Amino acid sequence: MTTTIGKTTNEVRVGGGATTGGYAFYAPIGSTRPSTIAGTLDVAYLDLGYVTDDGIAVKLDASTDKVLDWNLDTIAVIQKSNECSIEVTFGQVGGNVAKLLFGDQNVVVDATSGKLQSISYTGEILAHRQFAFLGKDGNGPFVLDCGDGQVTGVDDITFKKTEIVSFKTTIELFKDSNGKFFNWLLADAA
Repeated sequence: MTTTIGKTTNEVRVGGGATTGGYAFYAPIGSTRPSTIAGTLDVAYLDLGYVTDDGIAVKLDASTDKVLDWNLDTIAVIQKSNECSIEVTFGQVGGNVAKLLFGDQNVVVDATSGKLQSISYTGEILAHRQFAFLGKDGNGPFVLDCGDGQVTGVDDITFKKTEIVSFKTTIELFKDSNGKFFNWLLADAA
């Protein structure tokens, strides 16, 4: 029987964005999702442009309550919620980002040039979408595939001469038909 040493740098990952192509994409629910890191995304996925150096943060929250007996000993743990969300800051003001964050009908894009002309805010509930975040480090590329997400918040939008206009966004994730919030698809080191 051989024993493997537990420390290996091949299993240390850095969460950098992909070096070619885009970082973040969304598509309508039902589009073909990535199942490996090889190949390209379905043409339904739209590029969301730059993601700021904050990267993406996956927030996991499985809150519980303890049930105590008369002597204050824990006799059961009851799960109260199981939630997952992503925080990401989009650093590009373009049509795809605007439509995702404000709704298609609240965004005007010039049909000829493709340039964003206006954004309106109505505060409406936004549609569920699929998301794919592409990254790469020294151990290879990765894809964070989210089958069902909904933008539930955009922080204050700041117009300041010393900063870019960006959109700090919260995307609430919902379990897909396989009961998964997301799939983190990884590659082995070359």
